[in-house]
Formats: sequence, C-alpha cells, structure tokens
Amino acid sequence: MKIIRRLFSVLFCAVAFCVTLALSPAKAQAIPSFEEAVIVADDVNVRLRPTVDSPFVVKLKNGTRIGVFCEEADGWYRIIYGNYRGYVSKEFVFLPSTDILVGNILNDSTPVYQNAGEFSGEIDTLNAGMGVTITSMLGDYYGIEYVGSAAPPQDVPVSADGGQAGISAEFLSATPEGSVPDDAAQTPGETADAESAGVADNTENADAAAAETADTGGSEEQDLSSAVDTGQDVAMSKGYILKDDVKTSTSKNAANLIKEGMQGVEVLKLQRELASRGFLGSSATGEFAGKTKAAVVLFQEYADLPADGIAGAQTLEMLYGDNDIRITYAQRMGIDGEVHLTPWSEMDGIWPEDSTAKVTDVATGISWTEYRFGGWFHADVVPLTADDTETLRDVVGEWTWERRAVWVTIDGVTYAASMNAMPHLANAIPDNNFGGHHCIHFYKSKVHETSAECPRHQAQVQLAYKRGQFE
Repeated sequence: MKIIRRLFSVLFCAVAFCVTLALSPAKAQAIPSFEEAVIVADDVNVRLRPTVDSPFVVKLKNGTRIGVFCEEADGWYRIIYGNYRGYVSKEFVFLPSTDILVGNILNDSTPVYQNAGEFSGEIDTLNAGMGVTITSMLGDYYGIEYVGSAAPPQDVPVSADGGQAGISAEFLSATPEGSVPDDAAQTPGETADAESAGVADNTENADAAAAETADTGGSEEQDLSSAVDTGQDVAMSKGYILKDDVKTSTSKNAANLIKEGMQGVEVLKLQRELASRGFLGSSATGEFAGKTKAAVVLFQEYADLPADGIAGAQTLEMLYGDNDIRITYAQRMGIDGEVHLTPWSEMDGIWPEDSTAKVTDVATGISWTEYRFGGWFHADVVPLTADDTETLRDVVGEWTWERRAVWVTIDGVTYAASMNAMPHLANAIPDNNFGGHHCIHFYKSKVHETSAECPRHQAQVQLAYKRGQFE
C-alpha cells in the first residue's frame, strides 16, 4: 500500500507540474529590431565576432542590402543577411539614420519620383554623372537630395586674380552729363602752387574746372548691402530614384571627402558654410570648381590645416564645428588686419605729402601704388609709375569721375577711402602716363572748391569700411 500511495503522490505532482506549466504564460523570445542598410565596399567580410581576427562566414558585394541590429561594439555592426548573422565593420556600412552617402547618376534622363513606388509620379529627370546625396532607403528606392536641375545662376564676376568684381551702379554712378565733379574744381591758389612747383598742368581739364561748378549732389543715405556678393543660391530638391540608377561611393568615407570636380548637395552645403564664414564670395552652385577650391584653401590656412583645397574629414569637422574661424570681405581680398574709418584731419598726417601708399580696389582686390603730392581737404595723388597707371586703368576700364571704394594701406595699417579715376589738372610725375592727377577722399574729407563733403565719396568710404567688418 505504501508503494501505491507513493506512486500516486509522484503521479499527482507530475500532473500538477504539467498543468502549471501549461497554464503559465509563455515568455516570448525577443526579436531585435534592425534597420535596413547597404554595403558600400567590395568583398566585405561578415565575421563571427567583432574582431578582424575572427573567421568570416560570408563575403558581401558593394550595394548588398543588409539588416543592422541597433547594437554596436567597438566600431562594428551586428548584422543579418539572409540566413547569416555576424559582424561587419561600420566603415563599410551605410546606415541612413546616422550616415551620409553620396553617389552619381548612371544614365541620362533618369526619373526622379515623388515617392518610393512604381505608381508614384515622376517629378524630375537627372542626367548621367550628376551627384546626389542618399538620405534614406525604402525597398528598391533611395531617397535623395540633389541640386535643382534648373540652370544655376551665374557667379558674381571674378577678376583674373581671383577677386570679386562688380559693385552696383548705385555706388559707382557717373557724374550727370554737363557737370564736372567736385574733385575737378581747385582754388586758383592750389593751381598756382602746382605751377610754381614746376608741375605740368592739364589745361583742358583746368578750363573745364574753371567753367563748371562742383557737383556735390547725391543722397547721403545709401543702401550698401547690395554692393558686392550678390550671387544667389540654387535650391536643393528631394525625391526618390531606383537604386539601380545610381552608383554609390566605394566607401562611406567618400562622403567626408569633397574635392574639385564633384557636384551635389554636399558641395552646396560646403559652399554655404564657407560663404557664411566669409571665405567664399560667389553664389553657391553645388559644383566644386576653382573658386570653391580657393575658398577651401583659404579656410584651411586660417584653421592651420594642410592647405590642399580638399575638404576632408579634418577640414569638414572644423568648418561645421563650433569655432570662430571666419574672415571679412577685406581679408578675403588680401587685406591684412582690420579696416579703419579715420577722419581726414588725422589722415593728412598719416599720409603726408611726398610719400606713397598701397591702394586696393574694394571690388576686385587689385592693388597698385599711389604718390601723394598735395591736397588740403583730400589727397591729390598720381600713380607712382607707368605700370601703376596701367593697373589703375585695368581696374576702372575707362578714365572716369565715378566714385569708387578703395582701401589705402600705409605702414601695414589699412584705411577706408574713395577715389575717382579721371586725370585732371596737375601731374606730379609726368612720365607715369597718367596725364594729370586724381583724388582720394577719406572719412570727412572735403571738396577743395566748396570746402564741403561729397556725399558720393563718403558713401564709398563707408562701403570700404563696411567691407572690412564682420557681417
């Protein structure tokens, strides 16, 4: 009987355990979520463990789609590919949520769709070689950003030496026909002084100066914002393309290396950041050409990086980083240091008669040497040599009374100024091929004839000063 009771007890316990197990809720095995990604190099090893010494289980080709689990270990992704699971170095994986991938369109007239799917409407077409930035993946489609296919606006004209040309006509307005500018008028005593010093006199201009009154017209309030850097950005567009229509970079690191000849959204972003820091003066076009390379070189010099003109990882980190690396327009044009707004009462002593100064055109960055020989309320000057006269002529095109913003550098210090470029009256250096002299005004300079400030000159002085400040 004891044996039978023990058997019943064991049987009862076994049944109770089975019933309890059956009634207990099953603990579901967690299936880790993963994000779709793509291999961006050839013959990439999927390894058993996250080390380069671990055996590989399969090799994957460039463009292979995989699933990346939301786990990382020392620079490795744990991935799934078909029936394979293992680890791949992050260097060879593009993960849309964290990475940037660039590519180029393979064929002309490649359609861009509004959404991912065969029934989505076509919104644009791209031609072979056009650069795109891949922002997402959805099935057989890449989500992309690209520079709008419309023709980009022309860059602001640039001079042969890389400077930016083209100040608005508002600031370079010619003197109204039938009048002579204030600079042309001189007092009889001033002319007599020049003659007594044995300086040749341009009688034609002298007669005109005597016959006409000075022109001091023009508004003192002028908008200086549009004088330079008037280029406009092109727009960025978005859409979807089939994955087979684009060739991606062979390495994810290619997205962090932007150089001459490339185009696309990443170039556009680079140009905009360079412009915001003052290193690029032309419009952002999305095409990496000579001016963009020069801007990258200049930024690298200021950032103490190797100045190779290639925006690599270090350059991009500094460019997009939180720092104060920026320059003024004047510095971009080759001016060292700040630009001073100094009144004529001080400039008369800083730039004394019978001395020279370097003059730099604000619009082009071209420089030449001027010799000051006289002037009471402003500087009467002449180009020092025939070569300087030729340089001045190259800057202005034709001799003109137009006021033009310039920087005057004396003993390494730069001052805001304005000039005309019309030879008139006396010339202190007859063999410089200038045929007269011209005038340079500073802050609060005056016209000799009227002893009054010229608003047009003062507007150009303010422009020269503004272009030497951070904006």
